[in-house]
Amino acid sequence: MGKNHCDSCICKRLRKLASGTTVDVILSGLEFANLVFIGGCGDSENCCVEFADGNNPLILDCRKIEGFRVVVA
Repeated sequence: MGKNHCDSCICKRLRKLASGTTVDVILSGLEFANLVFIGGCGDSENCCVEFADGNNPLILDCRKIEGFRVVVA
């Protein structure tokens, strides 16, 4: 394949995150709280990552995420 274009530290860490993990995501300086990680960023060519925001899916480009925090209950 081509150059590894999903190689940010966020993309790499999301690849290791377990599905069902609750996280807070920082995107464009805004915090999106209590999102449930569904999956994505499975390889270096697919930069899409999917979260659940309540009953609504939220699909983001992992390269655009500035940071995330795992929420521990």
